[in-house]
Amino acid sequence: MNRRTAAFLGVGALVLAASRDPARAQITSKRGADPTPTASHGGETTPPPETRKVAQGTWGGDHIRMEVGEKGAELEFDCAHGSIGDSILIDDQGRFEIKGVLVREQHGAVRVGHEPKNESAVYSGRLQGAAMTLWVTLSGSQETLGTYSLVHGEQAKVRKCR
Repeated sequence: MNRRTAAFLGVGALVLAASRDPARAQITSKRGADPTPTASHGGETTPPPETRKVAQGTWGGDHIRMEVGEKGAELEFDCAHGSIGDSILIDDQGRFEIKGVLVREQHGAVRVGHEPKNESAVYSGRLQGAAMTLWVTLSGSQETLGTYSLVHGEQAKVRKCR
């Protein structure tokens, strides 16, 4: 069996396993963009490293909704919203940490000169099965804004500031 056939069968097995096991459904696997094997010190070839990302789709929980797309995520909180501009890559322990933006909102009309401002934030978390724990921290002040529990495919329970 050649390497391409083996790689094709391996990807098919991964997709089949993920479709049958909901605990694996929150992780998507993707090989590096270059399918060419790389040479190691001993002259043998090794496949490119596997990249794992948080699964696309809706992640919902109390006071939070996160919509993960191909290249980032949009977040909606009770009194804020945020965004992540890159894919959320996870390590072999299911952990991630990525920079993004957070905009705090307030009740009522926005007064001139008091418009909401984008603040740099760090979104960090951990996946366990189809569940995610997410911590949101402001980059400048290191203020932790909250810890959230989300589940892939679940409805969000967000109560917007109005």
